[in-house]
This record gives sequence, structure tokens and C-alpha cells, in this order.
Amino acid sequence: MDCKKTVERRMKMKTISKMIFSMLVVFALFYPDSESHAATDKEGLQYLDINEVDPKPYYSWGDNPTITVLDNGLVLSVSEYKGDLTYTLGEFYEGEIYWTFPEAYDTGREPEILTLDDGELLEVHISHRSFDIYYNLGRFNEETNDIDWYSVGNFLVGTAKVGFDKLGLAQTFDGEIALTHKEFSPFIVAPYVMRVLEYTGDGDDRKIKDVFDETIDLGTQLSITDYRNASTSGTSGVLEVHQSDSLFNNHLYYRFGNIKPANGIGMNAPHRFDDHGKDPVALQLDNEIYLTMFEGTRGDNNPTWYRTGELSGAEIKWTSTTYSQFNGTNNDVVQLQNGLLLNVHKDPDGPSLRYVLGTWDYEAQRVWWWTNGL
Repeated sequence: MDCKKTVERRMKMKTISKMIFSMLVVFALFYPDSESHAATDKEGLQYLDINEVDPKPYYSWGDNPTITVLDNGLVLSVSEYKGDLTYTLGEFYEGEIYWTFPEAYDTGREPEILTLDDGELLEVHISHRSFDIYYNLGRFNEETNDIDWYSVGNFLVGTAKVGFDKLGLAQTFDGEIALTHKEFSPFIVAPYVMRVLEYTGDGDDRKIKDVFDETIDLGTQLSITDYRNASTSGTSGVLEVHQSDSLFNNHLYYRFGNIKPANGIGMNAPHRFDDHGKDPVALQLDNEIYLTMFEGTRGDNNPTWYRTGELSGAEIKWTSTTYSQFNGTNNDVVQLQNGLLLNVHKDPDGPSLRYVLGTWDYEAQRVWWWTNGL
């Protein structure tokens, strides 16, 4: 991408971002500001609700935002809004993210987006009319500075329906693509299934099919991400986090797993967090520190909590402090190419989607979140 196009795109994104903010601030006027929560101690753990960050600006609207980083450094956010799936592109510039105007490209719910090893984009979602999984393949168009969705398909049609719960999507460092979904069941408690996906065809004729699947665990709101353990000769696989399926508690769990096409899916025993919450997500940072974010169940206004930890053997040694600096639901988080963290979430008091930038402080073993430029 040449410099002229980059400058033109930045100016266009900056103008559009201001337009979006002006429109969405109208929504915000109808909702109260976040309030500070008292710090809480439970089971010897320290919960610090600093609440010193007011997430803004609003960059879109809807539910269940999911985000990925493109090969060229841009970010792509996908969300659902009144049955439509929309996407918006963002670029980091001078301490802020400048966003394009949201554009609808399909219909559905519970979307998940992933940038694959070859730079192609894979988006999966559940049909808004049934319990089938559909997908879209796309790529960034350097000429139009937009996304070309070139292949649409579905699987699990008519037979193995999926339950009403979020999807998980990740690609391991070995190249295996994993999809998780809730198994369809008339009962409240149902297991999660992990499916291994692969490409078929070439170019614009590419399709996605599922190769094999295994039932992996009970739980709800399961999320997966890729990981690599350099201390064990580069072992890689998936890290999953989920909320308990029990009606009587909201414990959080995590565990590692490996995908071997010849041997199936091998998941380790789950480890319980020292936290309670819902809708967790996880991310391995470049320095092998693990970050988990989840919606807390303490206090009011849906505080977003996060905790960091470092791998110790086959487990993560989490810090003794869980932090909260802002309120939000439907959190997702990625690491940008410049090392900064980007969190997107839904405003707990309205229809708007917001973002927060963060920096990892190794000495303090915590993340500092920022919203008014770095």
C-alpha cells in the first residue's frame, strides 16, 4: 500500500470516525455514566476496581463484537445488529483508532472472525433463522480499501444442529483451524463440540469443510485462542476458557489442548480460575504472558475484569490481583502489530460498541488501559 493511499485512508477514516461518534453520542446522552465500585476481597484474592477509564469513542453499534488484526496492520471488527452482520475497519494512528462506517454484509448471530495464516479472513456465525453454522471467506482489497467477501457456505445443515451459545474460532501455530460450538439439546446443560476445519478448492472457489469433531466439555460461553509454549520445544494448540454450566455458580475454567489430525483432539483436564464471572476471552501475549478478560458479577454496571498469568508447567500461574478499569459486556481483545492491546465491547447501558487501548506493564504484572490517546 503506497503512502498516498495510506494518508487518504487515514483522513477518510478520521472523518468517518468523527461522523460515527457524533451519531452515537446521541445514544450515550440517554444513558448514565459509569459509577465507581468498591474494591472487594474474596477467598484471599484482591479485586481492584480502579474504574479510571471511560471507554470511548463509540465506533459502531450492535452486539457480540469480535475483532482480528489483518496482515497489513488494520483491524477488522464484526458484530451483529438487529439480525444483520456488519463490519468496520480501523487503523491505529497517533494514539487512536480511526474507523470506517459500519457496513452490512450478511445476516446471522454470534459471529466470530479470524485472520488465517495466509492472510485470508474466515468469519463464522449461526443462522438467525435456524441452528446451522454459516461462514464467509474474505480478503482485504488494496484498491478499494475494503473487504471482498468471495465465498459463502454452510455446514451442519439438517443434521447436527448447534445450540444457542457463542462460537469459538482459532488457528493453531501448526495451521489447524478449530471451531467450537454448543451441542444442540432440549435441555439446559449441553456439551461443547470442537470441530477441525480445512480449505477445499483454490482462489475464489475455496470452501470450508469440517474434517472431524469431538465433544470436549460441559460449559457455556466458551472461547478459544491459539498458544505456543516455547519451554516445551514449541508445543502449540488451543487455549479454551469457559463459564460453568451450573445454575448455582459462575466459576470460570481454562485448559490447553492439542489438535493432531491423525490422533484427534487432546484436551487437558480443566483448571478452575480463582474468579467468578461470565463470557470470558483469553489471549497469549508476545512474551508468553496470558491475559483473560471477563464480565464480572460483582457490583453494578457490568464491570469488565481482567487477570494476567504466566505458564508454569501445564498450568497458568495467575497473579493474585484481578483488575477492572471500565464497564462492558461481550468483550474481545487482540494484540496489535505495535504491541498494544485493543479491547472492544458493548456498552452495558446502550446499543453502542466501544474500544479501549492498553499497554502491558511487565513489572507491575498488569495492563494499563487508555482511551484518550497514548
